[in-house]
Amino acid sequence: MKDQLTTLLERLPDSWDSVTLKQFQDLTGLEFKEQFDEIEGIESTIAIISKLTGESVDEIELLSIREIMILADKLKFMIQPPAIAKTSSISFKPLDKITYNDYISFIQIQKNQLQNLHTFVKNFSTTELTEDEILQLPITDVLSGFFLSMKAYKKYAKRLILSTRINLIHQQITTKLQPLLVKMKR
Repeated sequence: MKDQLTTLLERLPDSWDSVTLKQFQDLTGLEFKEQFDEIEGIESTIAIISKLTGESVDEIELLSIREIMILADKLKFMIQPPAIAKTSSISFKPLDKITYNDYISFIQIQKNQLQNLHTFVKNFSTTELTEDEILQLPITDVLSGFFLSMKAYKKYAKRLILSTRINLIHQQITTKLQPLLVKMKR
């Protein structure tokens, strides 16, 4: 039978690619002080280990400090934020399939991006996924897809706004010049 340390080590992710969307959102819900003492640092580490393994804080606190440090050592990859790739294995709606309501929803999602990533995937993925399937997606794929889509949607919106402005200017010029052209023909 495996000891608890081995079991916890197996459950801990070893890279951002192994962190699920659910785990990531659980981590973003944790509150940490910017400055903390040694005890608060260990408590924060225990909270992170708890969220990533699904084990209670009380159970992890029963481990020795050496065992907690071994577990924490496996999480060193978290010192750096997740890398944003130029592609995502998740396919999202192309711009020509985005409705006005979709775009408004996208803007709303951006107000609390990290907590709304599952909503983004649910609303904009081209593949029908259940809530559980979405929450089990690798955070690196979700973040890459989100930021790539955000960049594309914003670029498209800017072009749309520019095109609308150009059309309005053209319409104003035409409206103002039309009477002058009529007068010149007389």
